[in-house]
Amino acid sequence: VLSAVSETPHMYGEILPHLLPALDVLLQQQNADHLEDTISLLEFFSFYLEAPFPAELWGFFERLCDAVCCSSSSSSSSSSSSSCGWAADHLEHLLPVFSNFISRDQITFAAGSSKAGVPYPRCIFQVEACMGLQLLCSLLLGSAAKRSVDALLQPCLLLVWQWVQQLQQQQRRVDKGTKRCFILFISSLLIYALEPALLLMQQQQMLQPVIAFVLSNADVVEAYEQRKTLVLAFAPLLRAVAAAAAAAAAAGGEAAAAAAAVPACLLEQLGPLAQLLAREGVELRAMKDKAAAAAAAAAADSSSSLGSGSDSEQSLEDFQDAELHPAAKSLLLKFESEWEDEDDEDCDLDLDGDDSSLRWDPLEAVDELAVLREAFNSLPAAAAQQLQQELGAEKLGELVGLRIFLENKIN
Repeated sequence: VLSAVSETPHMYGEILPHLLPALDVLLQQQNADHLEDTISLLEFFSFYLEAPFPAELWGFFERLCDAVCCSSSSSSSSSSSSSCGWAADHLEHLLPVFSNFISRDQITFAAGSSKAGVPYPRCIFQVEACMGLQLLCSLLLGSAAKRSVDALLQPCLLLVWQWVQQLQQQQRRVDKGTKRCFILFISSLLIYALEPALLLMQQQQMLQPVIAFVLSNADVVEAYEQRKTLVLAFAPLLRAVAAAAAAAAAAGGEAAAAAAAVPACLLEQLGPLAQLLAREGVELRAMKDKAAAAAAAAAADSSSSLGSGSDSEQSLEDFQDAELHPAAKSLLLKFESEWEDEDDEDCDLDLDGDDSSLRWDPLEAVDELAVLREAFNSLPAAAAQQLQQELGAEKLGELVGLRIFLENKIN
């Protein structure tokens, strides 16, 4: 029923009151076996309901936080031990729901608090390490349009840095997924507020190691949405660094560089930043072209099937499957892969948008390649020439407009 009315979203507001008693029962610990189905229901409401959400729906947000978040059993740091809620193992499935609450009803999220008086943003601070990083990314990206959580930038950064230091102290192997999520957190921080984020990292003496880490490990960012987030974060940074470098060159160096309010460690990374973003742009262009070709092929197959006059049961079933709602597809894929081997990474984080969950994407309308071209438009001629030498004209030609621009700038 919820899938059938997705084209008329006002219906969700009429349906919700009738489901409140059932949701209240389903979100109890004794019904944990049905939690994934309950999450699917909440995905529909958090994705389609008009904001601001009713208080009853926010009540479920509070209960979900209590069910998955970790808290300390003692106020003493020396004797405290953390304990997590009864649904902590399901946090990965809950991420789309939390993201929808944060992104779609930003005003309530930023100003609201739980019955215990804990501000909603602070609730997600109780989630540890990898999954906590994902929620912090949702917090920053979902709040970026209104800059509604400025006061939380420093606590977010310090919390994540504390996790990093704990990993270093424990000398644990940092898996690919954790590296990816750290890079996406830094990207989300820069998207939210570029200059304040840089200033915070500089004040905490972490800017140079963070930028070096991103440049050294950016290859772990693979999926389309991950690459898009990376580009939307670092393209404006490249533009700022390029402008500072140009000003420094025009004024004879140090005085202008200091006045540009860009740290020296960033000026030194102008070339590597440009190379990283060019590679990401090429990959994004290829991914977009591949998706467009696949969509065109699917449309052609569908048109051919409908025009063939065949009314076989198999053809009808294929057509119906093609029209399945994303949530229904997600369930089918889940059943098909239930017995498949799991990824052996410790924290293979799902911020790539490749799943079929109903997750609100605050960056969906942004053209990342246009943002990237604007950044490259600010490159000094020497940096543009170096970039062409490093990547080659053929590679740059894959990124629409970039090769022509670079050739013009160099000439």
